[in-house]
Amino acid sequence: TVSRLSGIAKEVASENGFIYAGLHPFMMQVMRNAKATLGADYSVCGSHDGVHPDANGHLVMAYAFLKAMGLDGNIGTITVDMDGGATATEGHRILSSAKGTVEIESTRYPFCFPADTRSILPFIPFNRDLNRYMLVVENLSKPIAEVSWGAATKVFSKAELEAGINLAKEFPDNPFSESFRRLEQLVAEKQARETLVIKGIITHFPALAGKTSKDREIMELTEELRQKLLERNAQDAARVRAAVVPVTHSIQIVPK
Repeated sequence: TVSRLSGIAKEVASENGFIYAGLHPFMMQVMRNAKATLGADYSVCGSHDGVHPDANGHLVMAYAFLKAMGLDGNIGTITVDMDGGATATEGHRILSSAKGTVEIESTRYPFCFPADTRSILPFIPFNRDLNRYMLVVENLSKPIAEVSWGAATKVFSKAELEAGINLAKEFPDNPFSESFRRLEQLVAEKQARETLVIKGIITHFPALAGKTSKDREIMELTEELRQKLLERNAQDAARVRAAVVPVTHSIQIVPK
């Protein structure tokens, strides 16, 4: 049934020039691939009610919609010249650079995945398509190098570093994780209030108006409440935006 509804949605989108997010076929593809590797009992969508997905399913949905919206996924690129100097793209500023260690101030965050969604990542090209925070290393004198970012260290070949490694993919726990977690919490609180305001209150105003349209006082109070609730929502949105504060972090490259 869902497959047929998805096909109808695609037809409607094509006929009207709308963006179509092919969520259902993508979800089924991810589900088949994940279960083939991790077992038939692996949960992609969640099974508590057969309809509403859990964290894995949320990530699949997010990918489908963000891709359909045309996001390019370029978070930024840090280029380090081992002979001296470093550069950064928009949203990132080099504070210092010396002997393979570069300190950066960033206002653009990579997506930091919570632990309960990381098992699904090999089956979704989320990092490749939507979450590229690249490190390029030039003039490396040895065939391999240790790269340290935050509390983690990994080894990469000279060829890998020259081509560029995706820090967001290689270092799931990184210097952005805590700021990202705080930002997610604020978004969740904002969404919870929005659900109450819209589903629980504002959507009932038309029915109330129909019953009390002749009572001027009630109508005025209803409109005042509507405006207050929308003002609070705007404050929540501003609080979320203000939470995207610069993150200062460093990357260390040690030739081996």
